[in-house]
Amino acid sequence: MTERSYDVEEFANRSPGSDPFYESICRAMVATLRGNEVEAIRQIERAIDGFVALGDLHGEGRARSKAVILFRRIGDVHRAIQEAERSLHCFKQYPDPGYEAMVYLELGQVASERGDTDKALGYYQTGMHRVGDPVVGEDEVSASARAFISDVSANCYAVKGQWDRVEQLRRSAIAGLEALGEPHFDRDLVISYANLGRDCIYTRRPENARQALAKAEAVLQAMRKRGDFDPECQASFDAACAQFDKLMLRM
Repeated sequence: MTERSYDVEEFANRSPGSDPFYESICRAMVATLRGNEVEAIRQIERAIDGFVALGDLHGEGRARSKAVILFRRIGDVHRAIQEAERSLHCFKQYPDPGYEAMVYLELGQVASERGDTDKALGYYQTGMHRVGDPVVGEDEVSASARAFISDVSANCYAVKGQWDRVEQLRRSAIAGLEALGEPHFDRDLVISYANLGRDCIYTRRPENARQALAKAEAVLQAMRKRGDFDPECQASFDAACAQFDKLMLRM
C-alpha cells in the first residue's frame, strides 16, 4: 500500500459539535453498500488521513477497522489484512472492544472465504471474547458485533455439520439484532433469518424454514415501506426461498 503524506493543517478546521472524519467513515460505508468503490475508498482514506494527521489513534483505529470491511468486500484481501493489523495496533493503546471484535470478524471472513473454517472460528472466538456477554447499557457496536459474530460462526458450524450449535448461534444473532431495534440493522436481520431458513432446509424441517422465511419477508416489507432496498439481503432471501421451493418439490 502506498503511504500518503499527512498535513495537520489540512484537517485542523473541524467544526464545533461535528467531526468530518467520522462522517467520512459513515459515507464510506454507505458507498460500500451501494457498490461505489471509488467513493468508498476516497472517504475512508480521508478519514484515516485526518485521524493520523491529528494523532488521534482511537479515531484512526476505528477508521481502519471500517477499511477492513471495505477492502475485503472489494476483493483486496492484502489491503484488508494490512488495515486490520494497523487497526488492532491502535486499539492496543486505546482499547475499543466493539470495534476490535469487528476487526476479528472480518479476519474470520477472510479465513472462511479461503476455506479455513477452523482459523475463521478462532478469529470469531477472539472477537466474541473481546465483547464478552451482554450487559445492560452496552454500546451498539459491541451488541451488533456479538450478533454478527454469532451469525458467521453459525455458518462455520454448518460446514462442520454441527446443527445444534448452528441453530443456537443463529437464534442468538437474531435475538441480538431484534433487541437493538434499529432500522439500519434490518438488512442484517433479513440475512440472519434467511440463513436460519437455509439451516432448516438442510435439516429437512420445512415448517421451521417457512416460519424463518416469513420473518425475513416481513422485515423486507418494512424496509420497502421506508424506501430501503438492499440488493444483498434481497438476494439472500431470494436464494433461500428458491432452496425452500426445491425442498418442497422433493418431499
